[in-house]
Amino acid sequence: MTRKAIIGGAAGFFVCLLILFGVQHVCRLPAGAIEILPDQMVTCPSGDTFAFSKGLYIGGIRNPDFVPGIYSVKMNLKLTTQIESSQNHEDYILVFPSVDGNALRVFFNGQFIGSLGDFAHGNSNFWYAAKFFSVPASMVSSENTIIAEINGVYEAGISHLPYLIQKSANPFSLSWLSFSTNGLVILLAGAILIIGFILIFIGFSMYPSYNSRLFLGLACFLTALFLTDFMNLEYLPVSLLIFKKMVVISRHLAAIAFCIGFLKLFERPLDLFARMFIALQIVCSAILLYPATLNLLKQFYTVTYLTILPLPLYLLYFLFTKCSRKKEYSILLAGVAFATLTALRDVAVPLVYPGAVYYSHYGFMILIFAAACFIALDEINHFSLFVREKSNAERYRNVSLHDPLTGAWNRSMMEDTVHSLPDDFSLILMDIDDLKEINDRYGHLAGDNALRDLVFRAQGLIQHNDLVIRLGGDEFLIILPHCPADRLASTARDIADECSRSALSLQNGEVFGYSVSIGSFCAAPALSSPAVSFKEAMTQADEAMYTNKQQKKRNHLEL
Repeated sequence: MTRKAIIGGAAGFFVCLLILFGVQHVCRLPAGAIEILPDQMVTCPSGDTFAFSKGLYIGGIRNPDFVPGIYSVKMNLKLTTQIESSQNHEDYILVFPSVDGNALRVFFNGQFIGSLGDFAHGNSNFWYAAKFFSVPASMVSSENTIIAEINGVYEAGISHLPYLIQKSANPFSLSWLSFSTNGLVILLAGAILIIGFILIFIGFSMYPSYNSRLFLGLACFLTALFLTDFMNLEYLPVSLLIFKKMVVISRHLAAIAFCIGFLKLFERPLDLFARMFIALQIVCSAILLYPATLNLLKQFYTVTYLTILPLPLYLLYFLFTKCSRKKEYSILLAGVAFATLTALRDVAVPLVYPGAVYYSHYGFMILIFAAACFIALDEINHFSLFVREKSNAERYRNVSLHDPLTGAWNRSMMEDTVHSLPDDFSLILMDIDDLKEINDRYGHLAGDNALRDLVFRAQGLIQHNDLVIRLGGDEFLIILPHCPADRLASTARDIADECSRSALSLQNGEVFGYSVSIGSFCAAPALSSPAVSFKEAMTQADEAMYTNKQQKKRNHLEL
């Protein structure tokens, strides 16, 4: 296992532990808090009253005859003399870790201290987020009465009893409670939305047809929409019934998109389970359009949620039985396992504790993140492979275009260059004088050294975009794009002078030199003449080199 895999696994394990234990822990009574006394009283919209001592939950699942309206909860809080005398200089915070309902209005010792949500119509969504109300220290006495009025459209309750605390007593606990019940959901939903944009962009830009990236990106969008049900939305732009239908249907559509994207990710066709699962989710989505009341809708979507549970179980079975490279899929396997555990937990626990904190949305978020990370790693691997193959191809091409002896370009490079030459190019054609005599006298290694030395000296005298090409034997061509006649003449002269001063050492201590015959031609068109072709320029340079060679022979004979 690689170091990256270990670090990634440890980070994922820490996040899962944080969610499994941290979210549940924030609803407990923190150190330094003052607990509400047991035996609270509830007054229902019908006028009936009853007492409760721990968590309160009244909803459509347990009570099909749930009556929407205002539920008034009366609670008592008693301060000790020590707390009252030592801490009355600082204001208190009344914390409701979890309230089921659609709006909340709170009175402390008969005085109104705040409200949240659309209390008049209940058209708000804030059931998951913790609620905080500031209580002036002057309002707090040794014995206090708190009245919480809950506008329950389809449910009402206080799952975890509120408490009174001063911020200085436990600032971390308050900050973590606020973040974990609201900020964390917003952060994760935003991250999933960004991942969705990235996946869809990759799917459209890099793949020709409907692919796993598109479907998983769509699943991200639908999941982000579903997560709005866990956000603190005090005033909804649409009716609460439409909003709830929208978010619960998006949950089923996200499951469809993820199922298709998952199978496409592994290049597998839709099997019997996938077809049946997709059909069932479509039916559930259609059924959820029917309820005319929120109470009935909650009963429906609580049941339809159970139809999503087989998906993570199927994904687990698929990864264990049909994926041979399990190490590569470990991050995906971890996400699926976590989603499965949270889904099973959310099915079982609320049946016993109706006000329990839900985890399945975190499980699905982790599953989406795991799939996105798997795709990101897969894309990185493909990109690395592409870069490596491109580098190899460039290296092989570079080798195929170079002369192995001298390092100069070969004829193939000349053929590639001819088509892109500008009109104002110049050519230098040259060969080593009497190379055969050098080979015969000093050996072929000496001749090879002379060829390499010529290329080295020539490359040091030309510009970076000029090309030295070995045509064959001891004949070389230099192509000089955008080269005027004066630079051509000076370059040819410098090469000839450099070679005439050459002094190459042999292994036996002997030293020899060589000279070159050079012919050049400037193809830059004059104002009154047409452009010269490469073939014509080669002919002119060859004739000039032949003339130079003959002239040197005549000079040698005269000497």
